[in-house]
Amino acid sequence: MNVQVVTITQTSHTSSLDKHLNDKKVFEIICEFSKVDIDSLSISQAFTWLSDLQEQFKKIT
Repeated sequence: MNVQVVTITQTSHTSSLDKHLNDKKVFEIICEFSKVDIDSLSISQAFTWLSDLQEQFKKIT
């Protein structure tokens, strides 16, 4: 049986956690996006919605 011990530093753990949280946020945004009935949005609603969507993605990056 081969066993390998891997040391996890605080930096790598935090980075991994941040990536997971970002992936979850992206998934949530995509789910929200897929539920929008774009045919029912007015032009101003669509603009507002896209602006909000952009802000959500900016928070992730």
